[in-house]
Amino acid sequence: MFDVILQALDPAQAPDEAGLPLTAAERAAIGRRRQPADRARGLLARALLRRELGRRLGLDPLAVPIVEGPGGKPGLGPGCAGLHFSVAHSGGLIALAFAAVPVGIDVEQRRAMEVGAFARRAFAPAEAERIARDGRPLHALFDHWVAREAVVKATGQGIGAGFPGLVLHRPGPELQPLAAGPAAVRVALIAVPEGYHGAVAVMAGASP
Repeated sequence: MFDVILQALDPAQAPDEAGLPLTAAERAAIGRRRQPADRARGLLARALLRRELGRRLGLDPLAVPIVEGPGGKPGLGPGCAGLHFSVAHSGGLIALAFAAVPVGIDVEQRRAMEVGAFARRAFAPAEAERIARDGRPLHALFDHWVAREAVVKATGQGIGAGFPGLVLHRPGPELQPLAAGPAAVRVALIAVPEGYHGAVAVMAGASP
């Protein structure tokens, strides 16, 4: 099973940092982000994550042992086996995913862009062609993008690794395997507010 939590926020409003369950290191790292909206999203997302992990583990939020794993993927320290998580935020939306297996989540606020050029640059030829033929190509582009990001987050590669050899089927609401790429990964679109796109990917063995 996987569980998704969505939280709306106003990125233009600075959060009350004093009431957030964050470590000094987390406050310092997030505080170095240049844009105020990025800092607000980062602070609130981390605080929400700590509260949710604390609730699931029966720990004080500040006692949750969040560690950085291979490729920079955050995870839980010793004594917390069997719970995996992923975090994403965009615009005015925070998304968390939890599962008993490695999981990745991504959300993106839809924005205007030149679909054809971006799709040819970012996606496999079959995907770019599918996006171009779609009745709503901008929506299709963002569906593919969030699905790809969710996949690389679930595998622990990280976005910086790119998407070599990864090809998706048309993303949909049901978990499905990849057309090409890691055989154990399943990916599905998730319901998000209007104007956003979201997806979750899990290693084989989880179901919604």
